[in-house]
Amino acid sequence: MENYKPYLLSLKKSVLKLLQQKKIAYPLAGFGILLLLFCLWGGYFFSKSSVLDRYLTARSQSNVKFEDIKEYLVWDDTNQVIASDEASYTKFSPVTSKSKQEELRIKLLTATPKDNMYLKSVGRRFGIFPDYRIALKPLSLTVKTNLSGVDILLNQKKIATSDSDNYTYTVDHLPTADYTFSLDGQHNGKAVELSKAYNGKDKTIDLSVSFKNFTVRSNLKDGDLYFGKKRIASLSNGEYQVSDYPADESVSVYVRKTFSDGKLSSSKEAMKNVTDGAVLQLDAEGVLDEAGANQLLQAAFSKFSTFATSGQDASDLAATFEDGSSNGFYLALKESIKQKTQLDSRKPSSLTISAPSLTSLNQVGLKTYQLGYSVSYTYYYDESTDKDKKTSGNLIQTYSGQLQLKRTDSGFQIAKSGHQEHQLIAEDNQVKRPDPIPEELVGTWETKKDGDTITISLTSDGTVTKKIDYKDEKKEDSTKTAKVSQAEELSDGLYRYHFESGDKAAFTVLDDIGANDAYVYGLRLNGSTLTTVYWKSGNTDGSPETGLSLTKK
Repeated sequence: MENYKPYLLSLKKSVLKLLQQKKIAYPLAGFGILLLLFCLWGGYFFSKSSVLDRYLTARSQSNVKFEDIKEYLVWDDTNQVIASDEASYTKFSPVTSKSKQEELRIKLLTATPKDNMYLKSVGRRFGIFPDYRIALKPLSLTVKTNLSGVDILLNQKKIATSDSDNYTYTVDHLPTADYTFSLDGQHNGKAVELSKAYNGKDKTIDLSVSFKNFTVRSNLKDGDLYFGKKRIASLSNGEYQVSDYPADESVSVYVRKTFSDGKLSSSKEAMKNVTDGAVLQLDAEGVLDEAGANQLLQAAFSKFSTFATSGQDASDLAATFEDGSSNGFYLALKESIKQKTQLDSRKPSSLTISAPSLTSLNQVGLKTYQLGYSVSYTYYYDESTDKDKKTSGNLIQTYSGQLQLKRTDSGFQIAKSGHQEHQLIAEDNQVKRPDPIPEELVGTWETKKDGDTITISLTSDGTVTKKIDYKDEKKEDSTKTAKVSQAEELSDGLYRYHFESGDKAAFTVLDDIGANDAYVYGLRLNGSTLTTVYWKSGNTDGSPETGLSLTKK
């Protein structure tokens, strides 16, 4: 508009001078005013700045199409408007942000005919005003690939199909704009999806691929393997084997896991650096592994052991449990222990909590994990807790469950919610009356006398069996069996049989004992020697008589 300022000022003075004349024809004055307004409007509307404003407004649409900006674009060499069919492969990216619009404005205002895009007057509007357009220099781009039989696309439109492993194709007279070449097809049964954008400098776009064989491992155990933006496959137990894959050397290799609250990516490796047969360890930072999960489990259940032993909460609960003693998981397990150890009618003498086992570990969020476990509680009951029946032993209960962990700035904690029930899955009740025969007596004991072999076998259920294998083959071997209700320990190593049924000859070397036998029989254990003993009367206060001495087989 600045070019017309002197002309407009002169026109304004002439109109004012006419208005000052008394005999002026008012129609002529009106025409002059309209002409002045038209010139003012045209000078503004067709100025560089206004044309550029309208172009930028059209480019600011999020779904901008060529037809939206077509009227502003001409060929640099012919000044002709670019036809729609000449821009069938052309894509203009939207310029939505104010900063990008201002950047493009300055670029076009300062551009010269040496640049690929610049403002240019291609004629006159109404014979007065310059016709400013954005001139684009014709562009020729060449694409090449080493794959035969794949489609070549330009901005998602097919332009050719390769027919050799050294294929090139050139597209001429393209408007300067955004262009992306891509391959679409298969090679040896594997999908080929490779694309590269024109960077504004290199006129040859290389879509050659290399065939890769390597192994990917990651602590994102079931994450997805990516080559650039393309998802290739899911890892199985933290591993995937890449075999004869047509890969783009310009991309990076990485593993990504998607959660409802975001995405977690591993470290990256440039594809061009991956050698044949390589093993890539692509780990993400801050991921909890099995060793760390086991350590957290041990720490958690040690707090329950503290409560079981002392009846009090550990002082450092907050380091392991979110919300400390108010944590939902802690409260639930604490109450179950309290019920058994403090409120049951028969309270255990002690509780031992085994080291818990990790059964599963799954990351379910950017900072959350679901952890499966199993653990055993061993409740011991001594005879003093059952004065009537004198039962004793262990009650072993095995539990399983799942708890939720959350990552904090300092590490991991058991979350205050999100847990599955702590369930009893197995129980081994070993609480019972004492065995009639103590464990130290159980077994087979043997001795020899006059060439005969004598064995006495004792079982925990109270069965006593004596066998005599005679040296004299004419004599028939004998077996005697008796049942006792208890082998009562009278003093250290001295036991008395409480006969229940059977043949008392099982207790002695004799083969036959009369029906009126009133002896009381027993055993004396001294180290590895077992000696049969007996009392001639029912009184066992005195020292017994001794019989056979046997050693354990």
